[in-house]
Amino acid sequence: MVGVSGLAGGAWATPGAAATIARTYGLRGPATLTGPVDRGELGEIWRLETAEGRYAVKVPFAPVGPAELLEPAAFADAVADGGVVTPRVRRGTDGSVVQSVAGRQVVLLEWLDLLPPSTALDPAEVGRLVAGVHRVPFAGVRAPSAWFCTPVGEARWRELVAVTRAAGAPFAEHLAGYVDELRALEAMLDPLPADRTCHRDLWADNVRGLGGGGLCVFDWDSCGPGSQSEELGLVLFEFGRGEASRHRALRDAYVDAGGSGRVDGTRAFSMLIAHLGHIGEYQMRQWLGARPGSAEQARAAGAVEEFLGVPPHPRLDTDALEAILDHLASC
Repeated sequence: MVGVSGLAGGAWATPGAAATIARTYGLRGPATLTGPVDRGELGEIWRLETAEGRYAVKVPFAPVGPAELLEPAAFADAVADGGVVTPRVRRGTDGSVVQSVAGRQVVLLEWLDLLPPSTALDPAEVGRLVAGVHRVPFAGVRAPSAWFCTPVGEARWRELVAVTRAAGAPFAEHLAGYVDELRALEAMLDPLPADRTCHRDLWADNVRGLGGGGLCVFDWDSCGPGSQSEELGLVLFEFGRGEASRHRALRDAYVDAGGSGRVDGTRAFSMLIAHLGHIGEYQMRQWLGARPGSAEQARAAGAVEEFLGVPPHPRLDTDALEAILDHLASC
């Protein structure tokens, strides 16, 4: 969820660019580009149609170093080899993950027919999928990231209250009323030892239903060292929807499928607290930096309201975390 806001635009997506992408990745033509068909914080997704089938073309918003996505691609491959459904990353004819085409960087992935994001996915299916990811003994070399293990801090939250009020942000008063809860949440933040390379971004945007049934996981760009117990804590909050039966079904399916993470104390929510806090702070910066009244500012405002728990979104608070622990302990 870290990135530079913006749109790649469609001027680059010419028939010539489509043919170049196909040729660069060793695919037979003819080829056509359609899109963008989806977008996230890091880039847009276009659909490439070739004589060999469909592919997803990810166009990053910010420059990507040649080696930056090698580890995420290798982790995705390892997870796919382990039986988890995830789009494989295709390498170019020179072995590279990232290619430059018509002035844009592109990454080519296997095409999957995804359903819209939903936190109402079958919790047992989610538990089995996450266990499948956690069973993969992938040894990465990326360094730990503060984004997943450190607080934003009360001083920064109060600074944001002041600057968003001054800027007339529609969410400023919601933020002001949330600062004490954010302080209490961040006081609970006590990361567990990083025991494995984790996905670290298993929100509903990246865990989706498939048109033909089943679930898949994708977007490995944020992967790195982390605690599987903390990743399970994040997933329990995101897909548990505050319901005891869903928390138990997800946890039980995860354990039965060989997942080694355990959520038996508040430390297991450290990744959730840190990650969600940094997402919220980032989206507020996006709102402040966007042109007033623009689509980008509206998109950032919606993401901030989701972070703040403005209805109909659930809000992360200490009561919600204690409820998850109670639900898991009561059976």
